Amino acid sequence: MANPTQTVFILGAGASKECGAPLMGEFLDAAHDLMLLGQTNGADEDFQRVFKWVAALKQTHSMSNLDIQNIESVFSALEMSKILNCFSRINASDKSNSEIDEYEKTVASLRKVIAITLENKTAIKSTNQPNILYLRYAEFSDLIEDLTKKVTPHHVVTIISFNYDLTLDYALIHRGKDKNKISYEYCLEEKNKELLPLLKLHGSLNWFHCEKCKKIITPIPRAETEIDKNGTYYITKIKAHAVCPKCRNTLSNEPIIVPPTWNKNSHYDKISHVWSHSAEKLSMAENIFVIGFSLPETDSFFKYLYGLGTVGSSHFKRFWVFNPDETVKQKFQSILGPLADKRFRFFPTRFSKATSEILINFKRN
Repeated sequence: MANPTQTVFILGAGASKECGAPLMGEFLDAAHDLMLLGQTNGADEDFQRVFKWVAALKQTHSMSNLDIQNIESVFSALEMSKILNCFSRINASDKSNSEIDEYEKTVASLRKVIAITLENKTAIKSTNQPNILYLRYAEFSDLIEDLTKKVTPHHVVTIISFNYDLTLDYALIHRGKDKNKISYEYCLEEKNKELLPLLKLHGSLNWFHCEKCKKIITPIPRAETEIDKNGTYYITKIKAHAVCPKCRNTLSNEPIIVPPTWNKNSHYDKISHVWSHSAEKLSMAENIFVIGFSLPETDSFFKYLYGLGTVGSSHFKRFWVFNPDETVKQKFQSILGPLADKRFRFFPTRFSKATSEILINFKRN
């Protein structure tokens, strides 16, 4: 019996774009449109607080080159303002409140804006075939099943994702009546070897922290129906449970979303197992497929995860990158060592084309 092949998929914002989720450079425009249309799900104050911070950052634009159109850059600048003790000076905070209070409110508001924007933008009109609500991820789930069950040798698959949204999470477990669901786990604690690792390095819209038992609660994404003036929609929307099922403590409705900066130390302890599992899987990988991840400057942490994680990957066969932006090719080549560079291929294409390209290659072999 042939030994299984170790395969890692790394997914960025480009993978969820075809499900409606905006890219990081489009995110603030999408959020602003929702605010103007009154579609903030009752979080007007949070949207206003975030755009106050964005407006404050614009004042720095004449003296620096911060990308204030990019939600990751805005999040990073907010994180750094606390470290440099300059949040209130930049943001002109209300002096009646402490700087820490204003900073914490802005961080909480930013997370809510991210969650509400993603929930709205990944909404889809109802259909009698719920397994194709997210067509591209439905195709991707088919690829996972083919690699793990139908291709010889079989693959042991790991998914590393930089996305907060729940479109993939939903597509894996709601695949329609004629297909088996693909059970996964987030690996927030010890790994269950029977389940597909779905490692969300920046957190997720359905992760909520219980302050009492210090556990992360992860409700399963379900399709919900909402009626509005445009009709009925299926939405992968998560509302935090009122209480923790483990200790019955009341939960915050603020999801765990980790800022995409190098300074992950203050957030890392909650999701440290996710990062350590990612490094372990990269160390065993024979195939790495990067789809829709552009290696942004704001997330230089990934370079160290890749560099240190791939130590020990002696049977490396493929490092393939799929991205319609051809400038991404040089970014990845700059972090690859000699062995990986020989296995590197770049495909200037979208997520929807990547799944078929990968499967055709393995069926051909």
